[in-house]
Amino acid sequence: MPKKLAGICLVLVLVLGGRAEAQLAPMQILPAFPSTADQLAITVEGLTTNCTGPPIFSAPVIAQQAIRLDAWNPDGTHTCNPLRWGQSFSVGPLPEGTYQVTATIDGAPYALKTIDVVTPSPYSSLSVASRFFITAIRSPSIPAYAVQLSAEAGYFWFFASSNPEVTVKILDGRPLNGHYWLFLSFQTSLAATVTIDDNAACVNQAVPPCVPSKVYNKPAGAVLSIVDTRAFPATY
Repeated sequence: MPKKLAGICLVLVLVLGGRAEAQLAPMQILPAFPSTADQLAITVEGLTTNCTGPPIFSAPVIAQQAIRLDAWNPDGTHTCNPLRWGQSFSVGPLPEGTYQVTATIDGAPYALKTIDVVTPSPYSSLSVASRFFITAIRSPSIPAYAVQLSAEAGYFWFFASSNPEVTVKILDGRPLNGHYWLFLSFQTSLAATVTIDDNAACVNQAVPPCVPSKVYNKPAGAVLSIVDTRAFPATY
């Protein structure tokens, strides 16, 4: 299965000449939810107008669940014209966990971002709200990989964890209308099927599903998003 590099882009706009403070652009992380199968491509970019050239970065340092990119301003004279610079690094794959990515220049922090590295499911399943078991396949019956985002939501991917193909969210709407609400969206041109088993009725049965599955089919080339505020009743 092909891999895509997860890109973490720390965009720094630096004014180093005259010792002016740096102006930091937002940090971007792609994919938003990297997996333990991904290698991270970390890129630091900036613009300097000083006469000493771009900052010099050392190799990334990974200590426990922190990733540091440390740089310093070089000595010597190069050019006083605006100079765009960039540094790229490869990190990982990383174990599952929450990591802080920090970029510093001359010991001063310039960028900080927290990323969550998750373990992709070996099969296509999500467990939502402690009662719904969700699977997805793409044509012709190839299981998708699942990434659990929270107790209520997750997504499926086909070719790389950085490219969600199906997103699913089930919210507890029982206080409002006595039902669970389904939000399902396909972001693929391929034919795909999502199956949701509601195991709430399995009190006296050993093997779920104990009620008929709900199956959502999306033909190839079609666009399909579903919002169903009466998708599943509170009880059967």
